[in-house]
Amino acid sequence: MKKAAQSGKRVISKPLMKQGICRHYNIADARTNISRIVAEVANKGECVTIGARNEPSVIMLPMAAPVSPIGNYEYQLACIISEKLLGHAPLHVKRPQIEELSKLSRKQLFVLMEIERFPLSAAVRKKVLKELGDPIIIERIEKRRKIADSILAAKKAGLFEASEHATGMLTFE
Repeated sequence: MKKAAQSGKRVISKPLMKQGICRHYNIADARTNISRIVAEVANKGECVTIGARNEPSVIMLPMAAPVSPIGNYEYQLACIISEKLLGHAPLHVKRPQIEELSKLSRKQLFVLMEIERFPLSAAVRKKVLKELGDPIIIERIEKRRKIADSILAAKKAGLFEASEHATGMLTFE
């Protein structure tokens, strides 16, 4: 695991994990440490994502999701969905999304788990809206994704502070 952090590959830090965000492992680290990762998920009740190039490909969840002071199974699914759809977003963008998603039913959350990327095609949008019933859920995720993308672009251009200030002025009402 230390090699991944030293090489610049993303390994989600413990503070983010404490907030309910899944820890991410690249495929090589997961292959090398699969027993330890499975034990971590099973014993601690934490979720883990595994993938290549910092993109989650699979999600590992405990069979019996414990109820924690932070939330329950719906909360864990909300964390996974937020990580999958808003992966590079800062925590202050993900946290409100997690809170909103954790109020949805498991059926609605499983529908959101099927979303692979944004922007949504017309067919996928129609299917998701049919299952969710409320277009505001998707619209808010899309808005947060745009904010996250603009923050990432600003970071790459060395303008993160200006972008962060601008996004702080946006409302989601």
